[in-house]
Amino acid sequence: MENIRKEVKSVLPMLSETLLDAILERLRSKGVDTRDDLQFVQEDDIVDLIKPIHCRRLLCTWKETEINPDTVTTQSRSIGDASPSGSKRHGTTTSNWPETIDISGIDMPDHIAVKLEAGERLSPTERSNAIRGFVSLMMKHDHNPIRSKCDIVARRIVSEWPQSFCDMNEDRSKLGSGHYSLLAQMKTRVEHVNRNNTLTRHRTSRKPKEGSNKVTKPTDVYGCIKWQPSLPKGETLESLGEKKESLKDIYTQRGSEESSTGEIDILMDHTYYLQRKMINGAPLPVSELKEQWPYLFVPEFFQKHFKTLTGIDIATSLLKSLQEKGLTILRFLAKEKWEDHNKVRPLIHQVVAEKDAVDMHTVAGAVIKGMMSYFKEKEDSLILNGDVTATPEEIEEETRDHSESPYLVIQGDDTTAKWMVVVEKKVIGKSTQADGVICGVAYLLCTYYNLNLQYQSNASTTLEFIQRCLIGINPDVGSKSHGQQCSQKVISFIRKLADFQWFH
Repeated sequence: MENIRKEVKSVLPMLSETLLDAILERLRSKGVDTRDDLQFVQEDDIVDLIKPIHCRRLLCTWKETEINPDTVTTQSRSIGDASPSGSKRHGTTTSNWPETIDISGIDMPDHIAVKLEAGERLSPTERSNAIRGFVSLMMKHDHNPIRSKCDIVARRIVSEWPQSFCDMNEDRSKLGSGHYSLLAQMKTRVEHVNRNNTLTRHRTSRKPKEGSNKVTKPTDVYGCIKWQPSLPKGETLESLGEKKESLKDIYTQRGSEESSTGEIDILMDHTYYLQRKMINGAPLPVSELKEQWPYLFVPEFFQKHFKTLTGIDIATSLLKSLQEKGLTILRFLAKEKWEDHNKVRPLIHQVVAEKDAVDMHTVAGAVIKGMMSYFKEKEDSLILNGDVTATPEEIEEETRDHSESPYLVIQGDDTTAKWMVVVEKKVIGKSTQADGVICGVAYLLCTYYNLNLQYQSNASTTLEFIQRCLIGINPDVGSKSHGQQCSQKVISFIRKLADFQWFH
């Protein structure tokens, strides 16, 4: 993707690095892997990120530039003819060896080669043996290959044997880029082999950080398909402003209890552009944003905004994932050995034992609490328990010493719970009835996307797990956490979970 980055920069040199990152992430999410794929990109794929004229300039360049046949690589032949694709690569050079080495040219036990040929999943032990072979081959060209070179080889391996090496969810859909855990394991193996060899270590200088006055951060647009749309046809800022004021007047008269009317639906839909413009502009306190858009924070419209922003019906996706994966996750946690920091293992065993009698809200509570303990994150960094009769003002008073990060307050047991979501020490949303913990978790996740918020560091792994495994927001690169990189812990867990399903 580095070549694509340079090409975009040459056509549009005025773009900031953060906007470049957003464009590259969008291209990856649309399936662009090589320069050849760019000719199939359409204007609608990226027009919400850059101006229409800039978009057309890019598309024109991509469609008019001929692809050099010499740059188009072919799939390599696998170990012992185990690959279902193409011919071997030849002509390894010092600089481009990751792209040209024959990844089939490694010593591999026969039973592993047979599995690769059949497109079967490797067991953890078989996978480790294969990785040792690949790393040994790489180290014939470079005693300590840097991460970018390992990345190229890992992508080739996954492309060659996707069923055997690709990161997958339990339903066998690709997880992220598909090669992240393989890359991490390969890099770990390289570091292990070189642990006592100081001569092979690379030293790199860190570039100074750019100024902090960036308008668009990668974490803002991460996972979004309609982050900042164009002004609707036939509308002006003035006409949309009038509709915003109408919504405020209606809320003053009716409140949130009578929000499910066609008139409010239409007005909220028409003013989505203005909502995003205000959220994406100069940061406002959430309390002030709520004053300007009171209906936005009503659960129904908060979830509709999320669906427009990401393309995902969060409540439906979360419930479906818990129905399909919830008990499997709990069975895995019950079987695995891990340090139970939050003392939730008894709850996990109880839910697994009573699986036919528990509902999905109970499963959801056990899954989230179990994952927080598994990832060594404190439960109160994300979820607090509140009195079932407490008002928003009382919750704000009781939690005034808590951080300003979003968190969920559960009032009652998981099944019949009411809930509130607190951001910047203010209750921004609450249940209108005892609708259970799943609805509360859905609202909490919407908060990070709708309001351009990063995951708090002390709960970021669990939040990314919910996002990727339960919600289905699964970009190839990036993260909503401060590191802006896909969590290795999450990828590793999901790979282990998939292996658990396949081998048990």
